[in-house]
Amino acid sequence: MSRPAIAAPALTFLGDLVAPDWGVPHLTGWRRWLGDSVPVVNLEGPIVADFAQPKPRSYVKFNLASVPGVLDAFPGAAICTIANNHYEDFADIVPPERLRPDLTVIGDRAGTPGVCTVSGRKVVLVGLCFPATDPVRWRVAGRIAIEAPSRALRRLEAVRRNHPDATLIAVVHWGYEFSALPFPADRAWTRRAFDAGVDCVIGHHPHVIQPIERFGEKTVAYSLGNFYMPNGDYFGNHLDFEPVCDQGLAVRFDGSSLTPFVTVPDYKTGDIAIQPADDRVVAPFAGQTDRAYRDYFRDQVRARRARVPSAIPPIESYFGWGGLRETAFFAWQDARQFARDTLLRLGIRNPYRKPA
Repeated sequence: MSRPAIAAPALTFLGDLVAPDWGVPHLTGWRRWLGDSVPVVNLEGPIVADFAQPKPRSYVKFNLASVPGVLDAFPGAAICTIANNHYEDFADIVPPERLRPDLTVIGDRAGTPGVCTVSGRKVVLVGLCFPATDPVRWRVAGRIAIEAPSRALRRLEAVRRNHPDATLIAVVHWGYEFSALPFPADRAWTRRAFDAGVDCVIGHHPHVIQPIERFGEKTVAYSLGNFYMPNGDYFGNHLDFEPVCDQGLAVRFDGSSLTPFVTVPDYKTGDIAIQPADDRVVAPFAGQTDRAYRDYFRDQVRARRARVPSAIPPIESYFGWGGLRETAFFAWQDARQFARDTLLRLGIRNPYRKPA
């Protein structure tokens, strides 16, 4: 994939973006707010030429895609990550960089980083996706960087060696949908990533805002939530997000510091309003050890604030037992997913609410 040179006064990290043929955003006001800043957005699903034509690879999952007009949301240069659990939903897609040569794409299978200059400083971005976001199917990923946490860490270490003087930012698809808090093992992985030379971690996948936490001079925004993802019919299944999913974070990086804002989409007008950040960006667990946070997370699960499938143990770390802990955890995820998919194929259950 091509990597055009980008130089900007700032990068603005955005949440998940989907633009179906019945909900293409215009974002006129948002583009004025963006100004000369270059957006970095998670393209949640591929671009397809015609919504009436593509057939999903699997009918036992939610399938997402955007029309080519999604790229009209970007007034100039932009950076997209494709490392997510929906980019492989269709075999016949339109690579975004083919439509927009000025687009930088990160998160591809080769793991090629995006390199840009922000306020005169070299910045390197790496897109990654953990297999927990889509168990079983992750092994057949042919286009994107879906990697176990240990391998993702080794990739980041290699990028740091190749770019010793750059600001290194990892854009990671991880965690569990609709959880207001990061998964304990993901939080522990973040600290290992910081020790490996990563300067900032930006998270996606939960579709809701999660807090921002600082570890010394380094920062993690665990989940930016949704940037633009309208409810409606997607290839036979009906997406009906709760209202809490209708806001996200825009995190602006000026080369030295991060400033969060809240994004509020208006799906009737196709635009997005920008508001000051609120208490949701404050991490009440800041400073906790990994074990203390795991216990805190469990308490929040019982209080129904931190959603996580009941069969998933909230492990403290992916690392340990000579690598067996990570292997065992994702094997358990695979088994759970296989059982779920089997029930769907047999028609015994369907978690998707379809339109009347």
